[in-house]
Amino acid sequence: MEATLLYLRDESALRLDDPRQALADLTTCLRAARRTALAGHALIGPDTGGDYDDMRLALPAGLAAYRSRKEAQANRILGDDAIAVWDAP
Repeated sequence: MEATLLYLRDESALRLDDPRQALADLTTCLRAARRTALAGHALIGPDTGGDYDDMRLALPAGLAAYRSRKEAQANRILGDDAIAVWDAP
């Protein structure tokens, strides 16, 4: 199996060195996200509120302060699943 991402504008190509491992990592993250959602737990992730976030209007005004207050408790509730997903490369 091979996987390559082609950028037509600058004619560059990025080859995925280990597609099977990438797929396994993605599967692990998706399963963790599913378990968390089915348990009724959710928290904004580290990329929330970016320029392309359609839901940023619904976020607290002090997003950084909100995240710092909630992150430790959320990590305890969500467990290693969420931490692994958020820290994935």
